[in-house]
Amino acid sequence: MNSRLRFTLSALMWAAILIAAYAASVHAQNGAKDNHQRSDKGLVTQAGPNSPVQGIGTVSPSVARDATLEGNGTSSSQLRIASGQIVRSLNGLTDNVTLAAGPNISLTPEGNTVTIGSTVVDPKKNAFQTKILLRILPNEANTTDSLDIPAGKRFVIEYITMNGFSNDLDDLFFPVRFITVVGGVQASHQIQPVFFNRFASGADKQVRIYADAPKLFFGWQRNGSGDAFMSVTMSGYIVDLP
Repeated sequence: MNSRLRFTLSALMWAAILIAAYAASVHAQNGAKDNHQRSDKGLVTQAGPNSPVQGIGTVSPSVARDATLEGNGTSSSQLRIASGQIVRSLNGLTDNVTLAAGPNISLTPEGNTVTIGSTVVDPKKNAFQTKILLRILPNEANTTDSLDIPAGKRFVIEYITMNGFSNDLDDLFFPVRFITVVGGVQASHQIQPVFFNRFASGADKQVRIYADAPKLFFGWQRNGSGDAFMSVTMSGYIVDLP
């Protein structure tokens, strides 16, 4: 009886030893397979959320991306924004670039669009024309007059028409003078009327004359003794003083 009991215990002991040996063998094989796979694929690490992916061994080039990106995400082919997707420089400037509006220029941002426009008012919207009448009384040689220009404005004269008349057949008309001030500097411009006959004269001329507020002055002379008249019509536009 005792002999049979010892045989049974011995058999159980050897069975336990064999089972333990088999489990150790299987674990060793699985560990070797894991090490082999890790050796093939490498160890992937990343220093930070914005750092490139680095690894030991070969990293699989299977990074999911669309056409806006280039590269495989490896050390030899890092991911980057593809060409043609963003503005990388503006007139040689890179990184943070600021657009500044110069004189008479406006910048209007709307969404992803910046509209560049002009703040200069179309002259046609400020068209201006006026007429004065110069008169030289009998036995007088000259006359003067003036035109008021609104404060803070500049009268840009583009066309002048003049029509003169005298009841003295021997009258000789001198040029009509336009005396202007621009930026504090005074200048005199002259237009000579042409006689159509012994009684009438006139002129029409395309010009570019600037006259700042407050006044535009006129002067006219003649050589005669009759009653003489000169109508002066001016057309152009009004702008703000710079």
